[in-house]
Amino acid sequence: MRKRISEERRIAQGRGSGYGSGYLPWLNIRDGSSSQGWTGTITGRKVGRDHTYLSKLEYYAIYLLQDDDEIIDIREQYPLLDKKETIEIAREKGITHPRNKDGRPVVMTTDFLVTFGSASNCHIALPVKQKKALEDEHVLEWLEIDRIYHQRRNHGWKLLTEDELDIPRAKNLSIFDEYWDYDKTKLTDLSIREIEYAAYELLKDSPEVPLRSICSDCDRHLALDDGATLATVQHLLARKQWKIDMRQPFEPEGILRGIARSSAAVGGTNA
Repeated sequence: MRKRISEERRIAQGRGSGYGSGYLPWLNIRDGSSSQGWTGTITGRKVGRDHTYLSKLEYYAIYLLQDDDEIIDIREQYPLLDKKETIEIAREKGITHPRNKDGRPVVMTTDFLVTFGSASNCHIALPVKQKKALEDEHVLEWLEIDRIYHQRRNHGWKLLTEDELDIPRAKNLSIFDEYWDYDKTKLTDLSIREIEYAAYELLKDSPEVPLRSICSDCDRHLALDDGATLATVQHLLARKQWKIDMRQPFEPEGILRGIARSSAAVGGTNA
């Protein structure tokens, strides 16, 4: 049976402190649990460290937050370390503070604290909950403590449910992320540019042909290994070199809609 780590030890380990690549979440996958089994880590493309998720909605949220070019930092499982203050807020509002199995108040956490790049570096707290969870009065009370705590620090605050998250987009981003780094293909930047040009022209000339068929044609035309063009397409989408209608699920057997090249030059994507 896994031994629970004390709050004092978490603080000593530096959990909940730091910024960017140096931040340590208050909770990690060893501490969290999910009835759906949705716990794990996602490679951080924006801040240079892995992000921890403890639910399906947190998983989707991380991909969406990483994709937002205005966000410069993402801190998940962010602790409200001033426990005296959260207890005081609960008492003032006449609500119950979260407690452990022994009945002692615990350090509360916000699912995400994100920083938007600007002159003042605006911080916004983002609790992520399923709509069904909001039927629980205690959850609503704890969200109110969370909101007031951040309000006192001039942080923005917004509750996210499955209605606010663009889940089809998040699913597409999770697919493309596997192809972010392209070293494993052993293709040169020149090869990628050649594939990009050929695939784009084929897609433009045959807009109603399934993506996989076009990619297979491109593989044969350029004498590539099977799947090289499809992998390249997903790499270009991951790096935003290509753009598509992200409201539609990405399916290789389907039609690629709304494809366009970005203004950025193609090439040098192995970095």
